[in-house]
Amino acid sequence: MFSILALVCALGQDPAECQPPTARDVMVLGEERDELACFRQAQMSAGKVETLRRIGPDEWIKFSCRRR
Repeated sequence: MFSILALVCALGQDPAECQPPTARDVMVLGEERDELACFRQAQMSAGKVETLRRIGPDEWIKFSCRRR
């Protein structure tokens, strides 16, 4: 199983450095059986989460699928 994570990171933060310990906020959006389904569901879920639709102009979202 894979956990679907949405990481809210600072605009100036390098994408490689945007990880759960360094993100401004971490949200678990759900779980999927395989990695491909995980990334597909991450994209589909993002628009439904109010917090992700209200990120600031100095933030961006990175999706991550972590094996459980």
